[in-house]
Amino acid sequence: MRRPLRFARLALLASPLVLVACGGRVNPDLSADPDARADAGSDTSTPFEDSSVRPDLGPPPTDGIVPPPLDGAPPPFDIGPTDAIAPPPPSICNDLADAICTKYTAACCSAHGTTYVDSKCRDAEISYCKYELDWVATGRLTYDGSQLASCEGAWTKAFATCGVFFVDWLKLYEPCTRVFNGVLKPGDACSYDIECMSPPKGEGYCDPTSKKCKQYDVVGKGAGCNFTGRVIHYCDAGLFCDTTSTTPTCLPEKPLGSACDGTDDLSCGYLHACVGGTCQKGLPAGAACDASAAIQCASWTCTGGKCTDPNVSLADASVCGG
Repeated sequence: MRRPLRFARLALLASPLVLVACGGRVNPDLSADPDARADAGSDTSTPFEDSSVRPDLGPPPTDGIVPPPLDGAPPPFDIGPTDAIAPPPPSICNDLADAICTKYTAACCSAHGTTYVDSKCRDAEISYCKYELDWVATGRLTYDGSQLASCEGAWTKAFATCGVFFVDWLKLYEPCTRVFNGVLKPGDACSYDIECMSPPKGEGYCDPTSKKCKQYDVVGKGAGCNFTGRVIHYCDAGLFCDTTSTTPTCLPEKPLGSACDGTDDLSCGYLHACVGGTCQKGLPAGAACDASAAIQCASWTCTGGKCTDPNVSLADASVCGG
């Protein structure tokens, strides 16, 4: 199940930056269209070809991703045989609302200063779920009931924590992207995030500029990584994308206090910054910052003179209902 949450944004998708492959530096210049390039993660001949980086670790804004009511059934997409897939149970929308609209959700909303209204939370979840069921019926989404229990558990755990770093959220939320999943592949034309297929440990989304599906996922130590193209591979927590090699690779981040090469050196890893030549914790959410040095924030994003929160914002008005 894909919910239209507001996500915390690490500068990797908001303001385009360039990591120069010879040194992993940030250079504010972006001229190439990411959609014109092949997936940098699988292109071993010229990986990270233009080295462009979009340092915002959250997905693009999800305002308006709820599809409109269907006026007549569009031609179904060819999603292959579905005989072995059990249909969604009649109670699924209520079950998901039960998992999402809980005392943990109320506490999380309250902690973030957002009023929680249980009836509105449930109405929103059930309404969104019904849209997804409509799209399953027309072949625009797939349904996998084997992921439902894990998805419900993920929501409970997420709201009990109330603040989840983007990379950890992707892994936790994975079963929910499987319950209802899009059928459009990277590069396919799209209108809504929900239409785009989510990969393992990742999400599909509809790029708001190109109106084409893209994906991003989380990869481990030694795996290839990239920050642009149709499929983006983010390194897992505790790693950073080393762009100094021919093929950008996820390597262990440097310990705090280690020497680094300047404010544009990302080897200190997520939530950290290179300050005064050493790896230090990034500035917390709400700390004063300068947009020209946003990478010193833990979120790598400075908005309105304040560092943004690097965690996924679960206490969203669409969930809290206030």
